Amino acid sequence: MNMTYAIYVNNTSRVTSANMHAGKMFENGYMVATLFKTVTPTGELKGKLAEGIITSTNLTGPLSAKSLSDLITLINRGGVYVNVYTEQNPTGEIRGQLSPTSPT
Repeated sequence: MNMTYAIYVNNTSRVTSANMHAGKMFENGYMVATLFKTVTPTGELKGKLAEGIITSTNLTGPLSAKSLSDLITLINRGGVYVNVYTEQNPTGEIRGQLSPTSPT
């Protein structure tokens, strides 16, 4: 089993990383998957930051050694958000709660 993802940003620069976190809206949570990471911050972005595939081997923190279905259950319950980090805002520039969608 795997999950595909794509992250799009607009008018964002100096991005250093993007991660999934286990946490409900307005709650901070532990990182559960890395979606993007770079040593050299990006330039100005308007469009796709990253895309990829997540499998159970990519899960970290409280989901380490768990199955992808555990991540999907958290998403379906409103318990996962993505945080995009920049040089200017190393604790988080953009945060978005994930919601379930139908497969395409």
